[in-house]
Amino acid sequence: MAEHQGPRRRAAVQIIVDGQDVTDRLDPYLISVQVIDTLQGGGHDQCNLELDDRNAQLQLPPDGVKLMVAMGWAGEGPRLPDWGRSSVIGGQGPISRTKHEDVELRYGGPGMQTVFSGVVSSVESGFGRRGGGRRVWIEATSGNVLGTGKEGFINTWGKGKESDASGTAEKIPLMKVLTEAFAGTGITVKLSPEMMKITDSFFHMNGSPMDFANSLAQKYGGFLKIANGVASIVGKGEGVNVDGSTMEALDAVWGVNLIGWRIKPYAGRPQFAGAAARFFDINAAVWEKAREAIGSQAAPFGGTVAVNQLVNAVADKGAAEAANTGSNRDSKGRRGTGWCLINGDPRAKANGVLEIKKARPGVDGTYTIVEAEHNYQRGVGYSTRMNVQFPNPPPGGVGWGRKEQKLPEPAPAPPPLPQVLLNRPGEMSEAERDNMRQWFLERGMPLPPALQRAPSLVPIAPDAPDEFVPGQAGEGGINFPPE
Repeated sequence: MAEHQGPRRRAAVQIIVDGQDVTDRLDPYLISVQVIDTLQGGGHDQCNLELDDRNAQLQLPPDGVKLMVAMGWAGEGPRLPDWGRSSVIGGQGPISRTKHEDVELRYGGPGMQTVFSGVVSSVESGFGRRGGGRRVWIEATSGNVLGTGKEGFINTWGKGKESDASGTAEKIPLMKVLTEAFAGTGITVKLSPEMMKITDSFFHMNGSPMDFANSLAQKYGGFLKIANGVASIVGKGEGVNVDGSTMEALDAVWGVNLIGWRIKPYAGRPQFAGAAARFFDINAAVWEKAREAIGSQAAPFGGTVAVNQLVNAVADKGAAEAANTGSNRDSKGRRGTGWCLINGDPRAKANGVLEIKKARPGVDGTYTIVEAEHNYQRGVGYSTRMNVQFPNPPPGGVGWGRKEQKLPEPAPAPPPLPQVLLNRPGEMSEAERDNMRQWFLERGMPLPPALQRAPSLVPIAPDAPDEFVPGQAGEGGINFPPE
């Protein structure tokens, strides 16, 4: 249940540096704290501290020192009635002042919870005569920016083709590839149950293990998170953490804890009706295409007929199907995007679930949090801003007037060229010549010089001269001398 912080609630921040609680020492100097818990841009969480360094006496922490930040609300707060905080749009209507005892504001809340754990990555000092004097900014990240995880490597796994005529190829698990890629970096790998099922016949790494893991997560429709020495990948829209446990749902309720939002419940540009990828069938010696329909094409997400065609070819059918699954998840995730601002809540985490309620029909529903930004500012308080994707309207929600669309039928393949079998090098039989001439004539194409020796197929104009004149043609075709 969403909690309304209301007046006289005190935002609280706890800062632990290298295992020591320095909250009391930093409190007189602490101006703001920003924590970004994200699944975007490689999945590195960020923490930014701004301190008042008016006397230039603050000790600067060294790079790589451990930093942990917890946020929440302190105190129980006053017992205040909720007078008129609900909305007719939300469906509840105004509340009578004579019955305020039943709608008293709640103050239980989640209390203090850890929102960031990482290491200091940089320290910056600055001064501005009109900018508040001396300031110190401390930046921290959840990824180890000093380790070997950012070194570049080149490696391959698998052969990338069928091993025999049966069409079976050696399949290598994604978990095995990532474990070997991060070997020696001090980073372990965890995959969600769905990501553990992914196998492929060929992997190629040309860069750092972090970049390699991020590219694979995007390819197979997942999110990468690197924190506390663990690189974890979960599938988009799974709604579970890397251990397979269901993520806790967080409420954003109009009139209670919802401060603002900008939501696109339907975005047309990233919508596709299906996905397709090409691969070369080495046994049949032909190019093939794997197709997959993108589900949930009902309104309001059913107005598209476009197919997301992968530009580059892939190794085999299995790789094509995996690429289509990734395109499917990506299209569903970006079909609706936006942000939502609520009273500070440390339970908001990337990959979590957000329930928007009583905002308005068409916006209310379930969303996936792809980035949670916790902001504390001295004299202002604590708020949480979340970037969201994967809209899922409630059953019986607003209708959009769009009809369900079907995948377009693939275009018919052009007729193949006729087979030409040579009797000996440089010579064709008369039947093969006739076949080739007929093929060109049916398509209205000029005959090549090598085929212009067939009076039976190329008619001679009635008024053609008796003798052959090189380069001269009649109305019916090319003239040939009489036999």
